Amino acid sequence: MAFDINLTRKFSHLGAAPIVEAVVQWQARATHPWEAESLRQALADALPGFPKAELQHRFEITAVVPLGNDVAPSASRHETWNGVRLESADGLCIAKFTGDGLVFSRLRPYEDWERFTDAARQSWRAFVKLGAPTEIQRLGVRFINRIEGVGFGNAADYLKEPPTFSADLALSGFFYQSTFDVPGNDLAINVVKTIQPAIPGQAKEPGLIIDIDVFTKKPLPCDDSAIDELLPKMRWLKNMVFFELLTPKSIERFK
Repeated sequence: MAFDINLTRKFSHLGAAPIVEAVVQWQARATHPWEAESLRQALADALPGFPKAELQHRFEITAVVPLGNDVAPSASRHETWNGVRLESADGLCIAKFTGDGLVFSRLRPYEDWERFTDAARQSWRAFVKLGAPTEIQRLGVRFINRIEGVGFGNAADYLKEPPTFSADLALSGFFYQSTFDVPGNDLAINVVKTIQPAIPGQAKEPGLIIDIDVFTKKPLPCDDSAIDELLPKMRWLKNMVFFELLTPKSIERFK
């Protein structure tokens, strides 16, 4: 039996949504060979709203363990060019281009779905033009939320299914991951719930992390129509999971 993705069902608008990062990821292998500086210049021309660009590098370590005892083991370190990272002038939007695809991120404050996906699609069109991928191996929509001030003592005020523990033991860590298929759709959802302690210099209070990743399970064509059809469904599933995880009281906090 297929799961009903009812796009007519609306969710409450949250003016103070706890989103710390929103991501659209395309895994799609480029078929055109890229040269670092020419790619950086081409992206600067195609995406003038991203004035900050830097080359990304990948490091590989190769170890050689000889069979005999008369030769010492050795290791070599190789640095290879891996892509280009673009950043908007305000530092809130980041696009990472590699030979394996594109990752587009929006950091908080998150604005709205339309502006976020419009900017992501613009970067994707640049990737298609320059990389000429033949298909999309995986399309993902991921939203990472952090609800400030939530620790082990008050998690039940926010989560419908909070971590439970014996009264004789003190809970010192909480990490829960689950993956769901969407019957009748080539989609799946990965959900992570964890409580992050206060981080000196970054977060004064502990926080509840809710990380929701909706992704495709089969390859897609690179044409716009396939993406146009899927993105609204993926957004709907992301919202459905978010509202199902949290208590009504906690939802009121973000309106």
